[in-house]
Amino acid sequence: MRRAIWAIEKVGLNEAGDLEVEFSRISPTGEMGFPGSVLAKAKYTLDESNLTVVYTSTGIDVATPVNMTNHSYFTFSEGKDNVIQTHGFKLGVENIMDVDSDLIPTGRLTKLGDDFFTEGGKLVKDLNPEGFDNFFMGDSTDMSLMVTIYHPPSGQKLEVLTRKRLVLLFAFGSEYFRSIPFPLGLV
Repeated sequence: MRRAIWAIEKVGLNEAGDLEVEFSRISPTGEMGFPGSVLAKAKYTLDESNLTVVYTSTGIDVATPVNMTNHSYFTFSEGKDNVIQTHGFKLGVENIMDVDSDLIPTGRLTKLGDDFFTEGGKLVKDLNPEGFDNFFMGDSTDMSLMVTIYHPPSGQKLEVLTRKRLVLLFAFGSEYFRSIPFPLGLV
């Protein structure tokens, strides 16, 4: 869907006076292996200090599992240090999903201890200097804050709210990943 042309549904100011643009696309039955047609929407809202992105999807003709996501690679350092290890994060979840030696989820959940995340969160370098690639799972299906990613020196912050119980947090800073031609960051 990322290389497809999406229809522009709406561009302009919303009721609150914030700039908003909404895109939609119908993915036909069979595209990317989906069993049915899918109506997908992406809405971007920009106010004085925040960008909010909302993804929605609906199976049109048959039940179709879809995981709408955005794989952004970024740092918030504004070029100041350009390493992911200085970024911090807090999670609104209770469990981490165990992975095997190839980082494939096993399905086993481990309860996060109280010391896993402090009130101020954890810096990536304090968790694992080489980075991590893990699923974290919460208990709620209500709209809730799952992840806060922040960069203390710049004051930049990203908050991810979702109704889904599972979130994948991927962050690497090893020498191997420094050789890949994209900015280091979280996805």
